[in-house]
Parts: sequence; C-alpha cells; structure tokens
Amino acid sequence: MIFSKEIVAINNPSLKDNYAISQNLTDSASPEKFVISVRVYKEVYPLLYKYHGMEMELVSRKEDAETISLFNKKMYTISEDGKTLSYGKLIVPLE
Repeated sequence: MIFSKEIVAINNPSLKDNYAISQNLTDSASPEKFVISVRVYKEVYPLLYKYHGMEMELVSRKEDAETISLFNKKMYTISEDGKTLSYGKLIVPLE
C-alpha cells in the first residue's frame, strides 16, 4: 500500500531543536465531534526526522470552533519556552 502524508517543518527561532508535524482531522462516532491528532517529529540529522510523539483531542464543532479553525489553517502558536505548540485549546508537547 502506498500513501502520503503532509509533514510540515516548524520554523520558529525560540525552538532549540528542529521539529516537523503532521496533522489529521478524523470524524468520530458523533456527527458533532472530530478527533484532532498531531504527530511530532524531531530532526536527528539534517532533513532526517524521527517520530517523537503524538497528541490527540476530541473536539466539538460548536464548543471548539476556534481550535478547529486554527488547526485547519495550520495556525499554531509556540510557547515562549519553546516546549509546546498549540492550536487554541489543543496543546502539543515538543520536548
């Protein structure tokens, strides 16, 4: 089976290491809810990334509209200490 996944490098000067992420939005059993997942990859050699971890969150269309919108637009925020990435209420550890 062949498949592809979009992996996006995170460019931020406050990060000590280089990271990349892949995002996925999946339907849940409830039509009003989605599962958001973010996989984190850490650069171990130039242009070579190793899986570092994953964060998942069940979100509601109504209550979490801002988080879903930021996620879909790939508009994340990096914490000042460079240890987390966030889309609204979804917080993804980098270290």
